[in-house]
Amino acid sequence: MITYLIIIGISSTLIAGINIIFNPSNIAFYWYIVATIAYVIATILIDGLFAGLIRKMPERWFDHNKKLFVLTKREKKFYEAIGIKKWKSKVPDLGQFTNFQKGKIAEPRSNEYLKRYMLEAAYGIAIHYFSTPLGFLLMLIPIGSTTLYLTVCLPIAIINIVLSILPAFTLKYNLAKLRILYERNEKRSTT
Repeated sequence: MITYLIIIGISSTLIAGINIIFNPSNIAFYWYIVATIAYVIATILIDGLFAGLIRKMPERWFDHNKKLFVLTKREKKFYEAIGIKKWKSKVPDLGQFTNFQKGKIAEPRSNEYLKRYMLEAAYGIAIHYFSTPLGFLLMLIPIGSTTLYLTVCLPIAIINIVLSILPAFTLKYNLAKLRILYERNEKRSTT
């Protein structure tokens, strides 16, 4: 979580700072700071709103065997090419919002636990996939100058894409391993 907060803090500072230096909208410098903070807060609220709405959807829509949640060989290669094994532990787990932490497999031999873990992972994948394009709803929030859309709002939306898609990649990558663990437990219980 701290890594994400640092990324948000540094990127927000850079966005406001670059705008202050170049002043593309010819406005008082503090408006860039206000706009940046307002758009970051709006982004978090939009992401939270859609996460809450998705969590209200029926569990059956989030079966971990559905195509959206199954890791293909191509995806696995891509994830490994971008170094997922190195950075996946730095991606925050927001399981505290659903009372189910996904940072560590607490009960690897319990298939009931693994089923819940896979369900939570599927919800998380969907939430992060949908947060990615929905972050651009930010562009609908009027803030005064159209230049601010390009110099403040757009960079924040792009950063949101990156910060939203990385958890989806991590969850999907880990979900494949959970399936294997689940199947091993099933075989063990039948023998």
